[in-house]
Amino acid sequence: MKVFLGLILSIFVLSSCLYAEEKENSNKADKILQIKP
Repeated sequence: MKVFLGLILSIFVLSSCLYAEEKENSNKADKILQIKP
């Protein structure tokens, strides 16, 4: 049971990290688009 919970926790952490990175990348893309006329 502990292993199962740990697996869920690690997947949750990984997905949240990936989501944050994706959000950051989209923000950078928006800034680049704003800089270009």
